[in-house]
Amino acid sequence: MKALIYDPYLDTFGGGERYCLTVAECLLKNGWQVDLFWDRREDVKKAIKRFNLEIENISLVGRRPEGFSLWEKFKLERQYNLTFWISDGSIPFLFGKKNFLHFQVPFNNIRYQNLFRKFLLKAKMKFIDQIICNSQFTKKIIDRQLGANSI
Repeated sequence: MKALIYDPYLDTFGGGERYCLTVAECLLKNGWQVDLFWDRREDVKKAIKRFNLEIENISLVGRRPEGFSLWEKFKLERQYNLTFWISDGSIPFLFGKKNFLHFQVPFNNIRYQNLFRKFLLKAKMKFIDQIICNSQFTKKIIDRQLGANSI
């Protein structure tokens, strides 16, 4: 089984990063191959030391998502059984076989106002299997913004 994990703030070493990399650690301990959508091994080494995690076997994709075209991202992500993505307030297209989108904070500006952006949001949401929120407070706002039922 293969998993792909992405956190746009990985190099800030905060609570969301610990959360994200703990997911990686759990998967690795259960025999999964885990790849990190990241480009700097030194950030992973710092995270291992800071958070006391056993993720030495994690692999790096070598680039961040913004370095890929949508087609390249699609081809890459289709190889993964699970994609775990921390949102920076945006809703990405996720193409793994199972896709989890995690919100650490209650972004208030997700809902799109014009028709095209509403259509685009609905298209992106079709690829997301589960939205995960770090608290009931975040869940309440994200659910209202997306018309979703997160956990």
